Amino acid sequence: MRLPSLRAIQAFDAVARHSSFSRAADALAVTHGAVSRQIRGLEEQLGSTLFHRTARGAGLTDDGRVLFRASREAFAALENGVAELERRKAAQTVTLSLTTSLAMKWLLPRLPDFRARHPEIAILLDTNDAPVDFTDKTVDAALRFGKGDWKGLHASLLAREELVAVAAPGLIGDRPLPIEPSALTRSAADP
Repeated sequence: MRLPSLRAIQAFDAVARHSSFSRAADALAVTHGAVSRQIRGLEEQLGSTLFHRTARGAGLTDDGRVLFRASREAFAALENGVAELERRKAAQTVTLSLTTSLAMKWLLPRLPDFRARHPEIAILLDTNDAPVDFTDKTVDAALRFGKGDWKGLHASLLAREELVAVAAPGLIGDRPLPIEPSALTRSAADP
């Protein structure tokens, strides 16, 4: 079955919400006759009566209630999509690629301060270790561990990394600290 026109569904939804052809016409800024034609065409296409028409207005039939649930869900999804586009247009969005550990230990603790200083910027995180292909425009920037010598990219040093060895006291023995890493490969009993 071919889907009915969006105008017909919009007219149906308005009549169902307002329980009135006249109030639906006012809400849609069209004539009562235009709404009636849309509903009549929709009922013919579906082979179903969607409304009980009375002097006081229009009530939904069982088939009408089924279609109204679907139209409400569809229009709610459309409204959410439009609202998301408006939010994206209003806020500058930056997609940042980084490892999960870097996101958890370094970036996330800093985000509240960043958001307070730059509420107009929305940050989307892409957490993975894969090399970033900036040509597809899905990622704006990346944080990676390395020397920063990636050809064709601008790299800025954020922080120097310092690795510290942590060992059990039995492995250190009586040796004075600090110990060279190569010394940790020998057992505590060795001099």
